[in-house]
Amino acid sequence: MMKLNQLEQMLSQFNLGLSNTKRVIFVSAIAGSMISEYPVLSMAIPVTTDTLKQIMTEVEGVTILNFIRHPATLELLNKLLGLQLQPNSGEYVVNEGDLLIMVSLSQRNQTSNADVNVTNFNQLVIRLVPIHLIR
Repeated sequence: MMKLNQLEQMLSQFNLGLSNTKRVIFVSAIAGSMISEYPVLSMAIPVTTDTLKQIMTEVEGVTILNFIRHPATLELLNKLLGLQLQPNSGEYVVNEGDLLIMVSLSQRNQTSNADVNVTNFNQLVIRLVPIHLIR
């Protein structure tokens, strides 16, 4: 997993540093419908919960939007980050300067439509996905 300084170095190579972030967007996955008509330069970077906390401090004051609908995942994220995210199944479309934080679970329930009980941070798989539109 990457530490914050390693992450900043990697992002700066692509002009995708945290200082360029306009919005932080929490998502559970990236769907093709999220991508605009422009080509998108992006990467999915695994980060730890500690690094995520540091990132959120670095982007303090930036608009935060949520497109995760699983209540237990959001409860854990809210506890970890001191946020008040509410479940949302709305549609998100990629914008320049967005920093996607893709949060999924390390395991899935084998039964369709059955919730996975999320009880600790180790169950979260977190990927940082900075977005740059190529126009």
